[in-house]
Amino acid sequence: MVNMVRKKLFKIVEKDTTYYEWYDILILICIWVSIVPLTFKEQNNFTYVLTILTTMIFVIDYILRWITSDFRLKRGIFSFIKYPFTFSAIFDLVVILSCFSEIFNSSYILRIFSVFRILRIAKTLRYSSKFEIIKRVVSKNEKILEVVCGFTAGFIFISALIMFQFENQSFKNFFEAIYWSTTVLTTVGYGDICPKTEIGRLISIISSLVGIAFVALPTGIITSGFVEELNKEKENDEK
Repeated sequence: MVNMVRKKLFKIVEKDTTYYEWYDILILICIWVSIVPLTFKEQNNFTYVLTILTTMIFVIDYILRWITSDFRLKRGIFSFIKYPFTFSAIFDLVVILSCFSEIFNSSYILRIFSVFRILRIAKTLRYSSKFEIIKRVVSKNEKILEVVCGFTAGFIFISALIMFQFENQSFKNFFEAIYWSTTVLTTVGYGDICPKTEIGRLISIISSLVGIAFVALPTGIITSGFVEELNKEKENDEK
């Protein structure tokens, strides 16, 4: 009897179950409603009540997902131990703690989590079918993206290191050199830090050219993969 109830609860909270779409809609509404207090500089009775109500719903959602985690993870009793350490569970817990940080303003520890309040918006991605497509695309091209990201990070560090040696007067610390290298590689170039020497300007040119190639590459990979997945879904719908 208990298992039957838990199985029905799992079908309700599981986002892939089309029959219980009302639950997904409820959670999405709560996510957007919980963001309303963030648009106010100071909390009032209205925003306080909204925060309490949405926090209670988030906590209930977390508990429901936890007590039905064995149907999702299929690890028996160990599923209940493993679930709190999964990415989605940790993410949900951080969001819940950020909500509590608004309710208990006097708690210093909870105030730390107030930084993560904006992550509530990211919870909506769980209910987006298009985001699932992006996840599949990234998973398929994982190795290529890892190489590109690794090369990009390495190039940022090396160019920052070279600039920090030859343009020492332009940077207060190494972090500023990393910041400069990142803005140049991404072809943003705010212009707040400019190289003074010929070598520094040469590195800037090389970084900009490399940035055009390596920043555009992962974008092209994800875009082409996204189009391919959309075409597959269209074919499946037609069938």
